[in-house]
Amino acid sequence: MSVPQYWKANWGIFLFQICFQTGFFAIGLTIVLIINQFFNEDMDYACLGTMMALCGMFASVVTLANNVNFRMTVLMGQTRRYFLLWQPLTMALLTLLGWLTAFLLYRLEYLLYGILYPGFTEGIPVGEVFRWWIIALFVTILPVSCLFLGALHAKFGQKGFFVIWMALCFAPMTLTHAVDGFQSGRNNLLAKLGGLIMLLVESLTPLMWAAVGAAALLAMLGFSVWVYLKAEVRI
Repeated sequence: MSVPQYWKANWGIFLFQICFQTGFFAIGLTIVLIINQFFNEDMDYACLGTMMALCGMFASVVTLANNVNFRMTVLMGQTRRYFLLWQPLTMALLTLLGWLTAFLLYRLEYLLYGILYPGFTEGIPVGEVFRWWIIALFVTILPVSCLFLGALHAKFGQKGFFVIWMALCFAPMTLTHAVDGFQSGRNNLLAKLGGLIMLLVESLTPLMWAAVGAAALLAMLGFSVWVYLKAEVRI
């Protein structure tokens, strides 16, 4: 599978993402129009259509966190290193496309609200997410994260992946309850965990947190490379 063949085999995901984001955008836009028509008197609702379009981008990129492309690449005679090069690059381009699509939809939504609701102001500054450093951050994080999720699936199978995925989903809620318990003066194990979290938050500087994040990304990338270089592929 040469580079042109790789893109030919995967070009459909780019079109799928644009359609996915546009559909999410239409849902969010419809909700705003209904709220402003029947419930909201100030006409200062957020650009929900754009927020939904960004959610659509995340959802479509995460759909690549599987082993379909890996199996297809290897079964078509290409090396695992070939996959480890082109899969993250594809996801990075997909993320860039998603951000560009969301930006264009944001400009359209803002223009539309300005026409329908003179004096419209954003309730939430959605436009701030289109700063270059935020885009660069997500272009780096999303491909590595999706590669890591795919590696988890390849290593532990569907059931193991589901267990780890659920743990990752519930971790933010658990940590939030832990911090709340600590701040409320409780003395249980969860509250002690919250105290440890608050200690770390207060002790580490933003630069230190950036170093921790970079180390976590490198660890995820290293794990993914290790798993995919050894993963078994069956017909």
